[in-house]
Amino acid sequence: MEGSQKDVRIGVFICHCGKNIAATVDVEEVRKYAETLPNVVVARDYLFMCSEAGQKLIKDSIKEYGLDRVVVAACSPKLHEITFRRCLEEAGLNKFFLEMANIREQCSWAHIYEPQKATEKAKALIRAAVMRVQEHEEIGTIREDVTKRVLVIGGGVAGIEAALNLASPRQGKLRSVLVVGGGIGGIQAALDLADMGYRVYLVERRPVIGGNMARVYKTFPTDDCAMCILSPKMNDVATHKNIELITNAEVVAVEGEPGHFKAKIKVHPRYVDPSKCTGCGTCSEKCPGRAPDDWNLFGTRKAIYIPYPQGVPRKYVIDPNACLYLTRGICRVCEKLCPAKAINFEDKGEEIEVEVGAIIVATGFEEWSPEPLAQYGYGRYKNVVTLMQFTRMFDVTGPTGGKVVRL
Repeated sequence: MEGSQKDVRIGVFICHCGKNIAATVDVEEVRKYAETLPNVVVARDYLFMCSEAGQKLIKDSIKEYGLDRVVVAACSPKLHEITFRRCLEEAGLNKFFLEMANIREQCSWAHIYEPQKATEKAKALIRAAVMRVQEHEEIGTIREDVTKRVLVIGGGVAGIEAALNLASPRQGKLRSVLVVGGGIGGIQAALDLADMGYRVYLVERRPVIGGNMARVYKTFPTDDCAMCILSPKMNDVATHKNIELITNAEVVAVEGEPGHFKAKIKVHPRYVDPSKCTGCGTCSEKCPGRAPDDWNLFGTRKAIYIPYPQGVPRKYVIDPNACLYLTRGICRVCEKLCPAKAINFEDKGEEIEVEVGAIIVATGFEEWSPEPLAQYGYGRYKNVVTLMQFTRMFDVTGPTGGKVVRL
């Protein structure tokens, strides 16, 4: 056993899960404890470890510290073990060199009124995971081609219909799909189709995908944080070889018939080159321009921004109606300070055309404004808010830190 542990370098990554874990478990205390465990060379924590930024933290640490084993202390492996295994693979590490410690369901949720006991239990689970991951062995995977023949058992109407569909020629049908809308419905449709080998164009009119689900704090009936479910799927969309993600864009024209459609997509100017932007945030920190925050639905945001911290793609965008240079010809502070030289005020956008065999419309919904119902006093009384505004207040990572306030 000692020989197998001799040169192991372990990284421990602890997720706050918003406040699902951090509200009960003392994450910083647990992180410091993890640093003292045998063969642990780095211990980090992050708000949502399953998010694009959280996974990047893991991948960067694997490369920086030469890690060959990883422990993730977060929610149940049932939810994100596959996500983190894929993360290890992308960093060049065997995906089976991962061990997960469930400190949400087994610690913070089980001992919500006993924070000290929950914290000690989290330490014990992480210690056990560290000991176990040292004994993990490299396991390979095998992919086998399946014969292009199908056995249909049963000669009833269902069997007949299945046989006809499988036997019918597919010549001329385009194996590509346009998905309109980057909310959870469009994201899941895109991933399912892409996994089946279809080329998918996912078009979202906002600068980032996620839709209304990204505004919600928790989901019914399990009380899982919405971002815990959504973030890995958004990251999968951004990295899937069969998906082309087109944000800040709208479908303006469609012609053709089932099996053969042509769609024109208008991509609005972003004024930030996505291929250069690193998402560092320097531009937004110094930007003097302000605009109403149309994501949180109250308060203000900068003129150059990402709608929410976990947004995908993590590329900044300039609001042309709030930017001081684009509206008044002054400023250009972001252009001067951007270390990646990604600002492009000459961006005119573009129009692209795609040919697809099918179109899925998953445009979601927009909350109706109650202003016409004057008798309720919306816009006049500070304590009259919409459901979505109320939802944003409850989000501990939102604009009010989870506190209900009067607008």
